[in-house]
Amino acid sequence: GLMRQELQLITTCEHLSEITKLGFAECQLGSGDAQMIAECPFFSQVQSLSFYINKVRASGMVALLSSPHLALHELRLDYNAVGGGGLRGASFDIPPTLRSLELRGNNLEDVDMQSLFGCEGWGQLEVLGVSSCKFGDPGAKALADGGLVSLKSLDLSHTPIQTQGVIDIAQSTSFQKLESLNLFGCTFGPAASFVLAAEGTLPSLKQLSLSTYELEPEVIEQMAFAPALDEATRRACMERMSLSRLAWRAKNLGIPRAHALYKHELIPEIIKHTLG
Repeated sequence: GLMRQELQLITTCEHLSEITKLGFAECQLGSGDAQMIAECPFFSQVQSLSFYINKVRASGMVALLSSPHLALHELRLDYNAVGGGGLRGASFDIPPTLRSLELRGNNLEDVDMQSLFGCEGWGQLEVLGVSSCKFGDPGAKALADGGLVSLKSLDLSHTPIQTQGVIDIAQSTSFQKLESLNLFGCTFGPAASFVLAAEGTLPSLKQLSLSTYELEPEVIEQMAFAPALDEATRRACMERMSLSRLAWRAKNLGIPRAHALYKHELIPEIIKHTLG
């Protein structure tokens, strides 16, 4: 890890004032260290700042976003123990230069998302990553209502959001410029898949990512025709559609698991009834 005295030395070096990219990966930095960096006047040229796997927590994040010295374009706080209700009631002065924010793997709960994106100043953000966080549908609703009108890429993979959260995201009037939406690992029902696959939903969307093995057969069948799916996922959906239909047929015949079909003597009849 980076020792406190070493960090203090870095923040007092005036010759570092030309640095535009700064990263602290796995340095065991805490919220106080983030505060120290936020208060350093020599980092005014830093455009990209990363704290990959540290513990800056909620207070450190607030300090970095509200720093009068930093004019960040990109802030990465992957796996930094941000959240857990720690952002409740916090206020932010979002840098007008900020274009990309990565919060993957943090403890962001619904209340944290509501506080964070309930603040103004997100209209310039283009890339947001909140994968593997803890918020559900209320947090997704906060995102949808957060005024992120310039957002082009949104990563919601491996979050607990479900049907209503996906619908709120898909129907948000703020996401007219959204080009990439990652829902891999999210579980949602037919109502959400119907909205996602509908013509006119998220008009700029070019890439939609999802996992085929965690969704209901009805959802897979609808999503297989969603225009923004990449070819590999579309093919996986098509394959999964056939397997799911066979599984349904197998269940009706009293076969509990889909893979049992391949050993079952009635497989030709099942295929005939399913596909023909």
